[in-house]
Amino acid sequence: MTINSTQPYITLLGAGANQTIITWGDIAGDFDDSDVLLKTFRSATVGINSEWFIAKGIQFRVSK
Repeated sequence: MTINSTQPYITLLGAGANQTIITWGDIAGDFDDSDVLLKTFRSATVGINSEWFIAKGIQFRVSK
């Protein structure tokens, strides 16, 4: 998931960290479909570049 800088005032509100879980399986050492190393920036579960972002009651998790 990516939230860019043109989307200010975004709130992700979950039902609790044990109930609302956003999961992704990439890690920095993985390779994409073209055999290019993802590295840290391209393996993020969530990328937030927006001003005034709030996340409450959510767990962000890597599935590996």
